[in-house]
Amino acid sequence: MFSSKAPDHLAFLTRHLAAAAEQHGLDGALQRLAEAAPERYAQDVERLKQLLGEEPVQDSTVGLSPYETLAALLRQAPEHRERLLSGFVDYVQQSRAVYETFLTGIIGFLWYVAIVSVVALVTTITYGMFVFPQVAGLLQSVQQSPPLLAEVMFQRGGAPILIATLLAALAIAAMGTLTFYRRIQQMKPMPQLPAWVPGAARLCRTYNQGLLLNFARLLNQSGVAGTQALDQAALLSRHRRQVEDPAFTSTPSNTDDEWRHQLAVAERLGTIETELSAQCEEHSGTLSMALLAVRERLSLILKLILFTYVGLLVISMYQPIFQSSSVI
Repeated sequence: MFSSKAPDHLAFLTRHLAAAAEQHGLDGALQRLAEAAPERYAQDVERLKQLLGEEPVQDSTVGLSPYETLAALLRQAPEHRERLLSGFVDYVQQSRAVYETFLTGIIGFLWYVAIVSVVALVTTITYGMFVFPQVAGLLQSVQQSPPLLAEVMFQRGGAPILIATLLAALAIAAMGTLTFYRRIQQMKPMPQLPAWVPGAARLCRTYNQGLLLNFARLLNQSGVAGTQALDQAALLSRHRRQVEDPAFTSTPSNTDDEWRHQLAVAERLGTIETELSAQCEEHSGTLSMALLAVRERLSLILKLILFTYVGLLVISMYQPIFQSSSVI
């Protein structure tokens, strides 16, 4: 990941770098940005300068970063670096808008589940420590046993097990969401997920396809021929995937072949730039739908666990009370 942790560092630096590059060229813009940027951005600026140098510094402690992606793209279009940088800024801004919306919705729902879970936990502890023992004692005084559900929930560890399950699901959802979002910030291709997680697998596949197409569009806008731009973008994406996941194979998919055929036709017709833009817009919509589907499925799973626990809790609380009232 890049050195600075703030999510807006990449957008800030590339935006001002692109503006300065129009007047002073990329090298001059980097120097001016290094002099004018606040200290917290200095590491990012220096890292990008190193990556764009003739002999990039190989620092294993830094790891993959979006600046490495930017540097690789700029090397493949050396004669139009300012134009590519401007397109890269637009892509970063559009990506942030899509994923910030997704993250805001997920975090809002997770907060809702967490608050309800805490309320249910406090209610369970209070009832189990102060109310249930008295009700159970009253029933035992008349030689009656507490209801089985209440006994399982408050005496045999049923409630803690359900709470632990809910908290584990909540933690997994939060960690998965933040990990996914962090990889997007770094412009890292997603791993291949198994088929039994269809929503997340489709999301990762759609994101990887969109990343490939947008890289190809940026290269094409910077003077690289259409099919060649797609090949170079595929090499860049697959290299980053192999660094992240050594088991990843670079075998082209049927979708890659279809894109290559379509772009070859568009290139012969002279409409390659329009075709790439249309493909990117189409995948942006597909990605938004995939994000919505994942959020809905995640919400459904957490709601089922939460409402099941709350329902069992309410029933187990009122059963002994009703039984004791009939005894009295």
